[in-house]
Amino acid sequence: MEWAASGRVLTDAEMALVQKLFDVCDKADGHEGDGIDLFALSQMETEVGPHKVEICSELADADVTDDGVVTLAELTRYFTKGARLLTENELTLVLADLIEKAQGVKPTALAMRDLTDAEQALVTQLYGLCDRADGHEGDGIDLNKLAEVDMSIGPLAVKPMAQLKDADVSKDGIVTLPELNDYFRKAARKLDETELSELLNDLVSSVKGTSA
Repeated sequence: MEWAASGRVLTDAEMALVQKLFDVCDKADGHEGDGIDLFALSQMETEVGPHKVEICSELADADVTDDGVVTLAELTRYFTKGARLLTENELTLVLADLIEKAQGVKPTALAMRDLTDAEQALVTQLYGLCDRADGHEGDGIDLNKLAEVDMSIGPLAVKPMAQLKDADVSKDGIVTLPELNDYFRKAARKLDETELSELLNDLVSSVKGTSA
């Protein structure tokens, strides 16, 4: 949902629902207390009756800073804009629907594990290599630029960032280090330390083989 820049002041009841939505989503993303992590939330399925929905896609426009995290202030501004076009009853229904979806997050989908020091070192190395390989170091991994770069391992040419496009939770074509960390924290839920290290080492080797 995209709304115009101006808005009306939210009523106390509407503001209470925005606060509740923020609290529920902040808790649901698996690490409460630091805003709504859109990447973590995007990896989860929610169930409302027989329907499976993704609440993240409905909140992405609230992330005005494009850092992958929605703060309470951003969420409040977002719905203040929306209130310009919706009556109090209509906005209440929208908020109640989003709260219901967030409350339906499956607990099993929340599992992420912290990376070991060795895994984190490999993720950081991968990020640094890719950030340099895209041609303009220091502003994140540009997926569009990196997609044009051939990575070579022996006789093979591969494009490893094609495997990492889901890490770009903000959908701005740039993968930040926090996004990459969360991506592999999610992968670590399904891979043991040996398997994840092998995957990371393969990706690092691919980027090291970049041909000019």
